[in-house]
Amino acid sequence: VRAPSSTIIKDLLESHGIPKFADEVLGQAAGVCLRHVPAGPHASMSSMVYATNQSAIFCSPGRAGLASPIRIRNSSHVVIKTKDGISGDFDLLDQKAKALALRVPTLEDAVNMPSFMCELSNEALIILAENGNHEACTERLVRDVMRVDKIEWAAARDVVKKIRAESRKGLWLATLPYKIGMTCGLVTGFGCLPMIFHKPTAMWFNQIFVTTAVPDKEDLETMLEVGSWTWGWMEPALGTASFTLLALQYVRAQMVNMDYKPYTNTVKFWRAERLHKAFPQYNEDMVFDFATTASLKTKH
Repeated sequence: VRAPSSTIIKDLLESHGIPKFADEVLGQAAGVCLRHVPAGPHASMSSMVYATNQSAIFCSPGRAGLASPIRIRNSSHVVIKTKDGISGDFDLLDQKAKALALRVPTLEDAVNMPSFMCELSNEALIILAENGNHEACTERLVRDVMRVDKIEWAAARDVVKKIRAESRKGLWLATLPYKIGMTCGLVTGFGCLPMIFHKPTAMWFNQIFVTTAVPDKEDLETMLEVGSWTWGWMEPALGTASFTLLALQYVRAQMVNMDYKPYTNTVKFWRAERLHKAFPQYNEDMVFDFATTASLKTKH
């Protein structure tokens, strides 16, 4: 059980005729929990709660109105005794539970909870859109179309579908480098296996492209022996390709650090500019956010 908060201690003191204390939280450490400075005529005096995981003691000067220190047993009960004879043993957990009472949602709250983007408020849409949520950017653009064209939501949604169709034009060409890269990666990644370990493929490749000396037949009886032979010409190609890819990744990382646009961001920015030119009547920022957060897939 954690030590009681300063608010609970203060409420207990005030309710039993002890001078009010202005509290100040010192920190989150398990040792010292709270510090209290008496207000009013005892403003120069100070007192402190020292708390551990098991117990806490509230120490106070005698002139502050207390006959003995306030003792907190097991961090759940507090014993107070004043010079006026007021004393008591109070359940801090009950006080804390009341102070931290939770408000659970009602059935009405659950029924009124938004289920779709079109049910969100304008403020919620702006927050989501500025955080890069494409569905929120789409709904925000729909509402901008409603505002500009003075039409209802369903009709504005049809206009945004036309904007989306326009944004997908030319994607096949813009994404061609990605498709070429994926194809080359698959072909070379799996194609290097027979080139290294498959004897007929290695012999064919050597005869056409390498023309190096072929080992004796007894030195090519297993896959590993074939690989040991072919690795002599495969290692430079694979090592060079690996280092080139590593260098390109490093260059891209530095471009991002300097806010240069790698190819993907360049494509999205180009699409956003093209959309704004095609639909200049709508808010530029909303069109740009819609375009830059949209997927590069032709159908999404």
